[in-house]
Amino acid sequence: MSAAISQIPGLHFLCSICLKVLTDPVSTPCGHNFCKLCISPRWDTSPCLDCGISYCEIHLERELNLETKMCLKHSEPLDMFCKTDQTCVCSTCCDSEHSGHVFVSLEKESGERVEELQQMIQERQEYKKEIMKLMNTADSQKGEGVELSTAVNELVQRCLTMLTETVKEQQISKKGEADAVIKELVDEYFELMKRKYEAEQLFRPEDRFQLFQHVHSPLPATKDYTEVIVHLSSYEETALTVAAQMKDQIRDKLKMKRMKQFAVDVTFDPLTAYNKLNLSDDRKQVHMSDVKNNVPDNPERFYPCANVLGKQSFSSGKFYYEVLYVACENPSIILHLKCVPKKVGVFVDYEGGVISFYDVGAAALIYSFTNCSFTYKLRPFFSPCLKNDNNAAPLIICPVSQSDEVKPCVHI
Repeated sequence: MSAAISQIPGLHFLCSICLKVLTDPVSTPCGHNFCKLCISPRWDTSPCLDCGISYCEIHLERELNLETKMCLKHSEPLDMFCKTDQTCVCSTCCDSEHSGHVFVSLEKESGERVEELQQMIQERQEYKKEIMKLMNTADSQKGEGVELSTAVNELVQRCLTMLTETVKEQQISKKGEADAVIKELVDEYFELMKRKYEAEQLFRPEDRFQLFQHVHSPLPATKDYTEVIVHLSSYEETALTVAAQMKDQIRDKLKMKRMKQFAVDVTFDPLTAYNKLNLSDDRKQVHMSDVKNNVPDNPERFYPCANVLGKQSFSSGKFYYEVLYVACENPSIILHLKCVPKKVGVFVDYEGGVISFYDVGAAALIYSFTNCSFTYKLRPFFSPCLKNDNNAAPLIICPVSQSDEVKPCVHI
């Protein structure tokens, strides 16, 4: 529509109804111009006075503000954009007061503005996605915080219970030691009192010889009680010890939680299993049998050791899995553990050269191999060992839970 208007010479800006210069001009779909006041009564009843084409209010709605598209000073279409002054101008403005400025067509400027708006919209959408991601992360961290707070509270309650029981046990133990010392003192006291009484009975002139003999007879053996000390434990020291161990366990729990983010699905590889090892259908459990299985004698199969490999292999990154019940190395290393582990977590950092074993129940480190250099694919290794009365239960690869109950191993 603006293109049609721009082709109208300045001499034709007259209303065909009042024959005067257009006032509050509007344009019909057929391209003719009228004063808004003149054409309004004829929208629904009359055709165009210039060409006879009918028109209605709906067709004219978009042109009611035609005056905003016209230069008020030169009565020409505003079809150019002055980048210098950031305003719409007509062709006459370009040669007069805006002379020497930078101009582009209104169509080009509109396109650029639309592109800028679209870019801004996309950026806002990206910002929105980032904000939503942060909000989700915050919600997740809030949930983890609540979970951690609950776990810490439970751990504190267990430790307080253990502290109370320990204090009671110490009281009973120290009281027993004190009672034993008191009994010895009382026994020696009565023995000495008895000897004193006997000496007093013999303290007569006629019995002095017997007294001399009695006094020089050996006295009952007595203990040097200046060296006897009943050591009373400081409850303050006990509480500090428990608090320090609680701090370590909370730190270990957080560390294990981070490791569990690298949990992988591990299954047993039947092609590597010793011929007397029976695997479950889901390849998650293995136990030793007395009967040899009818399996092919392929080169990757273990023999004569009762071993099996995990089917998955890893050549980069970090991974973690859990097993019931124990981890070993060859040659054996004696480990002094506070608690007997029931479930073992295995964490591997390929690039970091670390393999660590953790007691999942206590969230405590069992042993770590450090400064390893891996240049080949790693596969989990399992050894159910030979079957006996103490080794009848299967070795199980467990699903990794993010909310395992941590049992405190507090030693005072």
